[in-house]
Amino acid sequence: MKKMILLSVVSLALLAVKAQTADSLIGHWQFKDIYKPEQLDSVKLERLRTVFSELSFHLKADHKYSALLFEEEEGTWSYKADRKQLIFKNDKGQENEMDIIQVSATQLVISLGDNKMLAFQKITGKVKKE
Repeated sequence: MKKMILLSVVSLALLAVKAQTADSLIGHWQFKDIYKPEQLDSVKLERLRTVFSELSFHLKADHKYSALLFEEEEGTWSYKADRKQLIFKNDKGQENEMDIIQVSATQLVISLGDNKMLAFQKITGKVKKE
């Protein structure tokens, strides 16, 4: 009986963590900087900062997203808790998977592989459109 109760408590806790992580992803995210920049040489570091400096995306509760890098993009997003992956599928059918290194109420860190990790900050309040 104790094992059954313990198993139930653990299962509920895992479901709560999964929902909390997915809910934590919802919102406006703006590129902040390269995460752990000391792992890259200065040329790669500056190149990545330049390329991603304008990157932002908005993850909506209905699992739709809009993003801006070089051009605007829209589509759907999902989160695979078992692999800690954020998956974007744009309206053209292209899919991108990113590993989530860290997520909190104000910061998101994703990996692009090869020690290239991007840190984003959550933007609160009204988002300025240019």
